[in-house]
Amino acid sequence: MGSGIRYRCSKCKKEFELLEGIGFMDCSHILMDYENEFNLLNKYQCGINKERLDEILKNKNYVLDEEEYGYRTYQCPKCNEISNQFYFKLMPLNKEDKKFISKFECHKCKTELKILKNFNKCPVCGGVIAEDKTVVILWD
Repeated sequence: MGSGIRYRCSKCKKEFELLEGIGFMDCSHILMDYENEFNLLNKYQCGINKERLDEILKNKNYVLDEEEYGYRTYQCPKCNEISNQFYFKLMPLNKEDKKFISKFECHKCKTELKILKNFNKCPVCGGVIAEDKTVVILWD
């Protein structure tokens, strides 16, 4: 089950809802099924090297690392935009091939996004971010 936290800037009062984890439809056989409308390609709309992922799913020559997937929070290092993206790692069946790790680009400036480890500074005004303890978000 996925969970989320609502954050609020102490200065500009902007709110952010950040989701983490996996949902009901995020099981490996659905994600890796090229014919399924909820596969990894569906979750990779702003993904880098989407053509390679398409090829991998068609050829069925990789497996999903089930320890390393789910929604994570990303931030653009250039424009500071915050977004949730579906992180995953695919392991090749042929050991000579390279693993495929999801990478995303910012929808605003096209810079590669980085996983956000500590969300403590507002990307809008630079103010201090605080977790809203009264809000618990459970999804799926």
